Amino acid sequence: MTGDTHLSDGDLQDAAGHRLSAERAGVVERHLEACRRCRDLVATHRGTVSRIVRAAGVSSAPASLRASIASALDAEDASMRRRRPRGWLLAAAAATLLAAAGWWLLGGTREPLTRSVAADYRALESNELELALRSADAQEVERFFSGRRLDFETRVFDLGMMGYGLAGARAHRVGDEPSALIAYRARDGSWLLCEMFRGRLSSLPPARGRLSKGGTEFRLYESQGLTLVFWPEGEVLCVLAGRGPSNAILELAFAKARLASG
Repeated sequence: MTGDTHLSDGDLQDAAGHRLSAERAGVVERHLEACRRCRDLVATHRGTVSRIVRAAGVSSAPASLRASIASALDAEDASMRRRRPRGWLLAAAAATLLAAAGWWLLGGTREPLTRSVAADYRALESNELELALRSADAQEVERFFSGRRLDFETRVFDLGMMGYGLAGARAHRVGDEPSALIAYRARDGSWLLCEMFRGRLSSLPPARGRLSKGGTEFRLYESQGLTLVFWPEGEVLCVLAGRGPSNAILELAFAKARLASG
């Protein structure tokens, strides 16, 4: 593969991303030794990944992020070749990948908040998460949190009219933030978990659904029979997690948000 014969786009991309089989790598490496054009293309592709990471202000990035950037560049390159003459290092690809690197810089590689809350619910459900206070008295639970010196006001509501009795609470953490964890229990023994912590909706991953009610935006997530609904109350992010129909958990979230604004 010398002279006017060059590596295919697939070989170039796989060489840049170190994805060649051992057998194919030998053939490609011999070609790159003799072909400056292909060698420069591979080097340019690899350099683009590094420049995107540096432009995002990240001095070092995990291999998973670099692999994601390389894959996205490959996809963008393939898409652009279908629409216009061949070209690597397109501005659109760079913008897309800067956003991806920015997400990593802002914590995208940490455990998503949705997963953290879901794990808390499952731990509560399996008795692996212990309540520091067991009480059905909302005022007692509020005093409990007041003594934990959280830097936000914690308002606790009785959801008995909606079928969930207050069971207790604990000072907890969601991601890197201290949280107020409040547990409710239905007559059939199923749990309803409420957590409050400082945060914004923009810190959440893409939602299954977005709804607006009473001027408040709600984000809906579903995973393995579990429904999570997030919404903001000032600088505090609230979430309800529970089993059962998603519309039932949504109605509970609507009701709690309405009580908080009243």
